[in-house]
Amino acid sequence: MGADHIRQKDAGGEDAVVIDGLTVFYRGCNQPAVKDLSFSVRRGECLGIVGESGSGKSTAGMALMGYLPSNARIAAGHVRVGGTDVASLSRRAQRDWRGRNIAMVYQSPMTALNPLMTVGRQVAEAMTVHGVSAEDAEARMAALFERVRLPDPQQIAGRYPHQLSGGQLQRVVIAMALSCKPNVIVMDEPTTGLDVTTEAAILELVDELRRETGTTILLISHNLGLVAKHADRVVVMFKGEAVEAGAAQSLFACPDHDYTRALLEASPKVALPRGGRVPEATTLSVTRDRVLTASSVSVTFPLQRGGRRREPVFKALDDVGLDLVKGEILAVVGESGSGKTTLSRVIAGLYQPDIDSRIAIGAAGESTRVSMVFQDPTSTLNPKRTIGWTLMRTLALSGVARRDRLKRAEQLLEDVRLPKTYLKRLPVELSGGERQRVSIARALAQDPAVMILDEPTSALDVSVQKSALDLLLDLRQRLGLSILFVTHDLGVVRYIADRVAVMYRGKLITVAPTERLFTEPDHPYVNQLIQACMANQMPRLVNP
Repeated sequence: MGADHIRQKDAGGEDAVVIDGLTVFYRGCNQPAVKDLSFSVRRGECLGIVGESGSGKSTAGMALMGYLPSNARIAAGHVRVGGTDVASLSRRAQRDWRGRNIAMVYQSPMTALNPLMTVGRQVAEAMTVHGVSAEDAEARMAALFERVRLPDPQQIAGRYPHQLSGGQLQRVVIAMALSCKPNVIVMDEPTTGLDVTTEAAILELVDELRRETGTTILLISHNLGLVAKHADRVVVMFKGEAVEAGAAQSLFACPDHDYTRALLEASPKVALPRGGRVPEATTLSVTRDRVLTASSVSVTFPLQRGGRRREPVFKALDDVGLDLVKGEILAVVGESGSGKTTLSRVIAGLYQPDIDSRIAIGAAGESTRVSMVFQDPTSTLNPKRTIGWTLMRTLALSGVARRDRLKRAEQLLEDVRLPKTYLKRLPVELSGGERQRVSIARALAQDPAVMILDEPTSALDVSVQKSALDLLLDLRQRLGLSILFVTHDLGVVRYIADRVAVMYRGKLITVAPTERLFTEPDHPYVNQLIQACMANQMPRLVNP
């Protein structure tokens, strides 16, 4: 599709962003990461950019920011923000220009925050480097924390990044992006790690900011429902090129390109009954053998400031009890800070519960091991070690004899539908979906009684996400795997889970069979979650 078709819809508006014929290569790659990309965005408009990993959408965002790495080069085209040619600025000039003119919200807030500084100090510093006085920066920081719905802003300001939940961290990063009142904000997967209610609140805030100040938003995401709801227009990218563009609602309701259709068909649907989506594998009858029993589980965290420990002030879990039977998939859902991740880490033995808590793992005479698969496989796989080394080390720690490890590692890759040749590859040579499959294989290597998956698909493209979910359903059928699935995505929950446990502010408020939870919610908070998720569902295809 030609660039002219994309720009026709911008006629008559004031362009805040113009990308014209942009082509970007990475060193060592013969194919461009971005090829002849052209679009413009009016002042106050929200443009969504969607596509799978490797489509070039994040590279386009980095080019706008002047953040392309040293191994990338712009081979052709121009990038202009507010009339400024970004590539023409020196590195120092770009640093001075950013903040007041353009800001970025990243997918992973931990990469954008200094672990050795309190979050309040970091947000204030982002303003002082642009000439705001320390006193004004402190006051504005507190106001921003309130505006992005952070509870107890003064207390949050005094915490370090590791002391906050993922949702709280992302709201801090959004506050930092807003701090210097930029004309353009690039949001690269900004709500991937957030629950549906927090996601809705954040994006409503962004919409409000856009209306009040005329800020231009580039929303880069693989969440098609989110883009359909909040973007004015959409550019669909595939292998570095824009294959389709248009008004968000009409494009998603009646797409012209087969690739756009494929993305829409792969998206899990909250409103779709389970029987209409789940393969036969998920109809497996579970037994009554309990592999996990947790009762009276509480976790209290102390608040630390200035090296002095105060009395415990935050109860992350409060008298939680649940069980998991063999061959079952139990989803644990709740908003950011609800305690769902804390619960999973207590069960995995990563956090110490309070003294009266009781946790029993494993059916009689069987494994008592718990394995865990985290949200970001990149941070849990050694970048300097091959996949084979990683799997065989795990097998060694699990007591598998040296002579059997290679064969077992090959079998593990086969179990997760990867070729055995991947044993010789490094993590960087794999896609995001493939790295997550390796993480699942490593978890299987421990022969666990319970496998815990903490937001395992939230960072994956919709088509890759579906294949990962189908893999888990297949493993459950073939191996009788018992899974505790922590997520905020109710579409994924309805696709994969047998039962759902809903948490709110450290308490377990309900546990119910999946279909009953969605059709007969028995708690106002559950209904709120469902309604928030339904609001971001895709419109029906007019011509599927």
